[in-house]
Amino acid sequence: QTTSELASQYEVHPVTISQWKRKLLDHVPEIFEFGRGERRDAAQHEVALYEQIGRLKMELEWLKKKAAQLQ
Repeated sequence: QTTSELASQYEVHPVTISQWKRKLLDHVPEIFEFGRGERRDAAQHEVALYEQIGRLKMELEWLKKKAAQLQ
């Protein structure tokens, strides 16, 4: 589609679409490189959080069991 068609369809000014396109094309390598590393880091962080949740659940159950024995 042309810039004018897109502008009409999404109700924005054609210049705005041209600016977005220029900005995207100028930063494509950075966007994709940064995005991959960030997703990888987020996945590793998520795994670490799930491990911590598991440990905390086990500790909680152990404490509940010990508390019940003391009563």
